[in-house]
Amino acid sequence: MTVDSLTSSKELFSRSKDEPNLAPQLEVQTAYLRALGIAPETSGIDLDKISAAACSILGSGQTSRLDEKERAQFWKDRLSHGASNHWPALSRNVENASPSSRINLKTALPKFPPSAGDESFSAADFWVAVWGLLLARYTGEAVVTFGVPEVYSFSGQGNIPMRLAVTLPLSVAYDSKRTFRDWMLTVRAAKQDLHRGGPATHVSLAQWGGRAPSATLFDSQVAVELEPVAAGLDYEMAEQHPPVSLRISTAHSAPLLEWDQARFDDAAAVRLAGHLETLAAAVGSNPDLPCGQVPLLTAGEWQQIVVDWNSARAPYAEDRAIHELIEEQAAQKPDAIAASCDGVDLTYRELSQRSDIIARRLVAFGVKPDMLVPICVSRSLNMVVGVLAILKAGGAYVPLDPNYPMERIAFVLEDVASPFLVTEKALADKLPVGKATLEFVDVPPDAACSQALPKVHPKNLAYAIYTSGSTGKPKGVLITHRNLASSTASRVAYHGAGHTNFLLLWSYAFDGSVAGIFWMLTTGGTVTLVPEEAQQDLTQIDHFVTRQSISTLACLPSLYLLLLERWQTAAPPSLRCVIVAGEACPPNLVAQHQRLLPRTTLFNEYGPTEGTVWSTVHRLDAPLPGASVPIGHAIPNARVYLLDANYQPVPVGIAGEICIGGDGIAQGYLNRPDLTAERFIPSPFQPGERLYITGDYGRFLSDGPVGTIEFLGRRDQQVKVRGFRIELGEIEAALAQAPGVNECAVLAREDQPGDQRLVAYVTLRPGAEFSVSNLRHFVRLRLPEYMVPMAVVRLDDFPRTAVGKVDRKVLPVPDSSSTPSSAPFLAPGSALEQQIADLWKKELKVSTVGVEDNFFDIGGHSLSLVRIHQQLQKTLEREIPITELFQFPTIRSLAARLGEKRDEPGLGDKTQARAQLQRAALARNRRPAAAQPRSR
Repeated sequence: MTVDSLTSSKELFSRSKDEPNLAPQLEVQTAYLRALGIAPETSGIDLDKISAAACSILGSGQTSRLDEKERAQFWKDRLSHGASNHWPALSRNVENASPSSRINLKTALPKFPPSAGDESFSAADFWVAVWGLLLARYTGEAVVTFGVPEVYSFSGQGNIPMRLAVTLPLSVAYDSKRTFRDWMLTVRAAKQDLHRGGPATHVSLAQWGGRAPSATLFDSQVAVELEPVAAGLDYEMAEQHPPVSLRISTAHSAPLLEWDQARFDDAAAVRLAGHLETLAAAVGSNPDLPCGQVPLLTAGEWQQIVVDWNSARAPYAEDRAIHELIEEQAAQKPDAIAASCDGVDLTYRELSQRSDIIARRLVAFGVKPDMLVPICVSRSLNMVVGVLAILKAGGAYVPLDPNYPMERIAFVLEDVASPFLVTEKALADKLPVGKATLEFVDVPPDAACSQALPKVHPKNLAYAIYTSGSTGKPKGVLITHRNLASSTASRVAYHGAGHTNFLLLWSYAFDGSVAGIFWMLTTGGTVTLVPEEAQQDLTQIDHFVTRQSISTLACLPSLYLLLLERWQTAAPPSLRCVIVAGEACPPNLVAQHQRLLPRTTLFNEYGPTEGTVWSTVHRLDAPLPGASVPIGHAIPNARVYLLDANYQPVPVGIAGEICIGGDGIAQGYLNRPDLTAERFIPSPFQPGERLYITGDYGRFLSDGPVGTIEFLGRRDQQVKVRGFRIELGEIEAALAQAPGVNECAVLAREDQPGDQRLVAYVTLRPGAEFSVSNLRHFVRLRLPEYMVPMAVVRLDDFPRTAVGKVDRKVLPVPDSSSTPSSAPFLAPGSALEQQIADLWKKELKVSTVGVEDNFFDIGGHSLSLVRIHQQLQKTLEREIPITELFQFPTIRSLAARLGEKRDEPGLGDKTQARAQLQRAALARNRRPAAAQPRSR
């Protein structure tokens, strides 16, 4: 008799008068209750009280080595593991269970009983072990927990033989390297150990596990139907409606899979049944397989997930270098605009000629194929010319943003160890160039150079972009011409024709810039650069999109949301395609885009630098079924796998690490063979190919387009903040060097939705003074601005886990004392100062700000400044260059600046003035050139 048949006796007595078929159940139930000493006529019998009575009788006849306190701890330990509450395939969430569905598994028991020495195993032993293995493979947990039955025999009143089947929590430590034979022994030993705790009621287990009495204790269980015994009574105290159960019957060789349709998806249950059958068949024929290598996917799933979803291809010129494709466009349409910046255009002919001159000079200096050549230039046409020149010379360009701290630029220059540097005259004295030979991209040479350009092979390096490193130092990712050609061809094939003008907002030191530059230049389009001072000015960006007839825009989702707010009344008509990437895309962005720009296609892209810009893409042209925006499916020429810790593919709906193969995979990291070997491994699916192990986790969605991936997060300390990939360890390494810091940790927190920020936690050495401003300034001198923590929290000591590590999950939310200004508080003294202060307080979510507080020292960052810039222009009803907010970061200085006379040139006048200067520089650079090395 199961818990479902043991109902209120009053109800059963009443119903049995009209339903004769209930008489047998009433007879058995009445006998069981009387054997427990409970009057069967009692109304509303509490099932847990019945269980308690049976446990009491049973417990009085047993000798337990554990006292009550020890028993409580025994069961608490077995209920404490997270796997019991994180069944990965749960797809619905309701309070009440619904009728169950069931599938008879096709796989029977192995023909031979698996054995180890003299050990033999029952059907229950085998299927409990298979179920535990499935759960371990699904969850990736080191310990799995699920419900299993324990059967206790005892005598009731009148010496009636009775049995009590109790569902108890079984927790087993999983080791993927051990064989299935060993795993069965481990599981059985853990199951036998449950006897030490003795029988326990559902309410008692819930109490010891810190759960509500009505809570479901297990997400899954294995139930064993008891064999009937003569002249005896059985009571199965089963778990209360778990989402999924495996029911084993001695009357059948194969078990029955049952699931609650309200809490477990039917399609997921069918897949689960197939996985059980696959596992059981594999270990049944070879129980000495390592658990982590036992096949999980069915043959059909393997074909679909591993092969079919990675079959898209885009043809590309595998025998040519990327700059040759650009030169082809220059020959076909020499007068077309290749690049534009601030009103100055550069034709393909001019781009080819200028880059040729510099390339020949670089070759004359000694640049050879695969040689890394750093380039540090302003955001201008010089950047496009310099990059192409280095590629033509056979070198690989290494972009350096001149706004980076000198210490970071110096590290990259030292790591690259190049004898050459391409830069601009105005930057030369500011850079730590040492003995490097400088080529000034903005100064026309004295005479022409006839040095022949080398033949560049597709396997030669094209560029190296530095990303944040966990060791405290950035690492250079090495990309070849073949990688770049494949990535670019995939973009052209996927997006199709019509992309004629790309607005480049990314820094060229960020790999997002690669997409726009080479997409346009290899197809005859135009790369439009936004000047540095307008890069985050929404008014200027809107101006460029409209006036330059931009067809394609790529930016952070957070920036695009601000642009959508601006386009509430009038969206740019030329915009054909918007790509968001670099951070999670919020669903409300998709809804706003579809409402305001229904004719503009929106794409969400994902891809690490190591995969050459992008690896997956999702087209967002329909309402989203879920709460998150997917990152999509593999792009052409890429292969994307979701793998477990043993590099085995995981099924649909199960979390796995995103691993990328295909033609876009980088060569590795400069001067880091150890890290290269760790992150780039031989592919188990494609002979001769390598996989990049991203450290990101995702899962294939069961609904939507096939092969669509949902991004789930990171496995380590790498984060993305406002589009920048950041290793928290690099910030911690810099902060640890600050005077007085004893220990530190850094988190990326999002305590307010959509407001992600870096927060540092420090403990100090005895006698050291604490200053948020000083610590942030110390980090700012060593790392880019986007890596400087916005808040610093002082702790007396760090919270620790049981093994002594910093418990990052319980680090406190920073308060206002974590972002103080070094300036004394001074209240606003004018109406304008008060207006600015009100905007600051609303954006930074603080109660007070002083007029001498530095915006960036009290928690502000570039994106929050963009939002304030928008609101300030609306409040004052005038256009304000966003550069003024950066140049005057206090309320007093900004108010003074905005209160000055308005007879200065307007934005349009300044744009024209810059354009005239750039045209003059362009004219100078068109003069003939000679090769005279310029050394310093």
